[in-house]
Amino acid sequence: MMRTITELVREYGDLWVYLNGEAVSGRFLRDAEREGFSLSNGAPPTQTNRGYVMAVHGNGTLAHLPLFVWWRSFHGTKAPVGAKIDYERYVGGEADFICRACHFERVELRSS
Repeated sequence: MMRTITELVREYGDLWVYLNGEAVSGRFLRDAEREGFSLSNGAPPTQTNRGYVMAVHGNGTLAHLPLFVWWRSFHGTKAPVGAKIDYERYVGGEADFICRACHFERVELRSS
């Protein structure tokens, strides 16, 4: 049985989805488009840049989530969502697909 984004929204409401790399991000955007989700500006999901974290809203829209917001949600700021999902684990059929760690612990800022 194929797991869907729609099922996640039904279960958790608004959620954030961690996308571990380009292949997982591409799959998520294709799945979201197939299920009828759109970007907050109305565009199809596959017409955006791939990212590491996407917000999925119960109204069927998606948006990129800044990595800083994702990181802060694991370090003292409560996330205003029902769940944080590791999409690769979710579609892979794993029973535990909830993110409990940020995955981005060290970020180096470089001056331009």
